Amino acid sequence: METIQKESPEVIDQNLQRALNLIDYIFMGYSELGFPIKLIVFPEFFLQGIPYVMSGAAKIWKERKHALYIPCEQIDRLIEKAKEYNTYITGSVIEQDDEYPGHLFNTAPIIGPSGILAKYRKIQTWVPLEHFVTSPHSIKGYTNELFPIVNTSIGKLAVGICYDWLFPEVTRSYAAKGAEILIRVSDYPDPWSITPPTDWWNVINRARAIENCAYVIACNQASTLKDFPIFRHPGGSMIVDFEGRVIAQAQGNQEQPVIGPVHLKALKEFRTKTNMHAGVAHLRSEAYNYLQRSYYPAAKYLPNETQTLEDVKKDITESKRRICKYPII
Repeated sequence: METIQKESPEVIDQNLQRALNLIDYIFMGYSELGFPIKLIVFPEFFLQGIPYVMSGAAKIWKERKHALYIPCEQIDRLIEKAKEYNTYITGSVIEQDDEYPGHLFNTAPIIGPSGILAKYRKIQTWVPLEHFVTSPHSIKGYTNELFPIVNTSIGKLAVGICYDWLFPEVTRSYAAKGAEILIRVSDYPDPWSITPPTDWWNVINRARAIENCAYVIACNQASTLKDFPIFRHPGGSMIVDFEGRVIAQAQGNQEQPVIGPVHLKALKEFRTKTNMHAGVAHLRSEAYNYLQRSYYPAAKYLPNETQTLEDVKKDITESKRRICKYPII
């Protein structure tokens, strides 16, 4: 999906209507071919547009002019579509929450026919460019579930957002809880996307599928440099099976639906019978003690405090010092 970004609240409704239209088009076109459409994934920031590359965007977000509550009217309309088509829907939005009035979150709700089933707040924010949202890891007293899984008729669903996926700990946390379908919603830009030699998008999506023995459904923004300076987002949305095979992938930096099969029975049988390549089953957790140390500072901000760009840069510097053991210039 190619979203619109303008400094006006109307853009949210424009993007929402485009998303709703795409859902109708997909069911109209592919259900006639016999495909049961059970999961629809939209990209990161699919309602509000990509914020961090626009002039003055961070200020707009901090003033909460475009941030949404969850639930809200826009999410309710997506729930209606989930009910209408008996399907599941996800994608990320910028969220505000009165329980944490000093912070915004990059949040992906998982929506089903019965409503909002779970919501995931991005842990590994793309610092420092994504400083206008806060990782729940940084908030004192945060008690919500960090890695929620939804058990559905189409499998155990879990969602991570863009930069999260460069950290194998995020998807491994889900896999250790039994996740079968790992969903990635992204606005992953060049030069780290689908074009060699730094085709991180393809490499990481396939690696996470292999190491967690899970399906990966990865949706990326498609936009041009003209639309979103300084980054171009080349799409490349893809479906990867549990052995790293690319089942389907979008071609070119344009809006394009990607349809493909997820064989849950085959996944369950593979996980049950295989003695090889069973990543979680083979995990020797006692041998890997690096997570017992602290790196990026945790729980620094009160719920009503505000995180600034300078705060984030200081946190990064502190983390580097902890790792490198020498002064950072």
